Amino acid sequence: MLPLCEALDISVNELLSGEKLSIINYQEKAEDNMLSLLKENEANRKRLFQTIVSIVTTIIASVSLIMMASFLNLNTIIRIFLISIALIIIILSIISIILTDSKTGYYECPSCHHQFMPTIHEYVKGYHTFTKRYLRCPKCKKTNLCRRKLK
Repeated sequence: MLPLCEALDISVNELLSGEKLSIINYQEKAEDNMLSLLKENEANRKRLFQTIVSIVTTIIASVSLIMMASFLNLNTIIRIFLISIALIIIILSIISIILTDSKTGYYECPSCHHQFMPTIHEYVKGYHTFTKRYLRCPKCKKTNLCRRKLK
């Protein structure tokens, strides 16, 4: 971001604001930009927390239902029903986790350092680790292992 600002002969605050700022408006716009970045960072952290809570809740609920179906003396229909409910919980939770986690943060291309958000399709099909995902950068069109940034 700094090389771009130097090339355009503007400040980072003016780049984030999208306009040339006068001395009077400069401090106010700087505070607004800082607040919006803090709010976005807080929203990303909340989404990450929701994802973790959803994973833990799903594991507890589905394992409990499957254990009940396995160890209690129940009719076969009730066992099938409990296992079916566990599978439905798992499927719905995976969908929820994907939708929440795909909107959390940005990914940074290691080649051009462009920050972007992948589509749901790219997010789902990309190989990944906890902090990296194999994605195609929309700017340089290279496919790399991109690192997730929450800020």
